[in-house]
Amino acid sequence: MPNTIEGILREILEQYPDLSERRVRVQVLEEETAPRTMLEYLGDWVGSVNLPEAPPSDEVERVVAEAIYQKLTAKKP
Repeated sequence: MPNTIEGILREILEQYPDLSERRVRVQVLEEETAPRTMLEYLGDWVGSVNLPEAPPSDEVERVVAEAIYQKLTAKKP
């Protein structure tokens, strides 16, 4: 059995019924809602980047990396 188990208490006890007879420590986590879609789950990791016109083939990797870096470091409103 793993040392750290995370989930809703009811679900944990369903998966590990033997825990009801063991000494445990419970830490209540901040309430967070589970993502409903893959887009919600990935959040800022998904989106589009603006690339200049097709760069020369030997520069594609650098141009794409720069565009992704700019997207990830852009200040959010």
